[in-house]
Amino acid sequence: MKHLKLYEDFNNTELPKFTNTSLNNLIKNARKWNEKDFIEEYVYLNNITTTEILNTIYKGDTVTLGRNVTDDNGKNVYKDGMQVYAPYKTLIADKYYGSSIWQFIMDNTKELQEEAKKLYHENKNIKKPNFKNTDKTMMGYHASPFKFKQFKYGENKVSGQVGAEFGFFFFENLKNAQYYASVLKDNHGTAYLYECEIKIGNQLIVNGVDVGTNWGRAGFLESSQAEGYDTVIIKNADTGYGITDEIVVFDDDNIKIKNISEI
Repeated sequence: MKHLKLYEDFNNTELPKFTNTSLNNLIKNARKWNEKDFIEEYVYLNNITTTEILNTIYKGDTVTLGRNVTDDNGKNVYKDGMQVYAPYKTLIADKYYGSSIWQFIMDNTKELQEEAKKLYHENKNIKKPNFKNTDKTMMGYHASPFKFKQFKYGENKVSGQVGAEFGFFFFENLKNAQYYASVLKDNHGTAYLYECEIKIGNQLIVNGVDVGTNWGRAGFLESSQAEGYDTVIIKNADTGYGITDEIVVFDDDNIKIKNISEI
């Protein structure tokens, strides 16, 4: 089996300290997550991975977990063309995991998860910033079978809309949102309509035919978020509930719930 390079292979006297600035951002924004998803994201951002190239983990396998080693600029370190890892721990699999490598990692990072739980409860009540009078806003309408006080990352979504995991979706037209809410009520027994004020921020406007409804849509939204856009307006989007303008918002800081009504 081919192994990736462990930092200890290079006879360094001191292992590098793990640093990841995105952890600071995650902790500061704990209120935007539920506890379970926050903990999983915390483990993910700690860059824990198997240092062997594994497709399957069998019961009894010895598996070494490591962290990505990065330089002062946050770039992954390579030696002899192979990525370098700082060892985290070596374990023997207590059951057959198959290809569920992430589940193996979650089962064996209990210390990190306890650390994440503590940080979550210390920071979950940090207040959401208010809109400024100078902020440009618009109204958007969202429907859900769940009642909540804020939009949170990683929450279970019922939307079949491709790309829904990369943002919070709103109808610009109230009637489309009401129709979608009625469908949710038929399917789930309950539905809530959210009337929201949205801070426009750095906005991208595109045509629905250019974005499409396939998996390219998900990639487009992920790239738009990475490029620093706060909102995306998709004109004449094929929402599955009518051809209408759709608003995608990436951050709950840019959403203010004005009214919630049960349908």
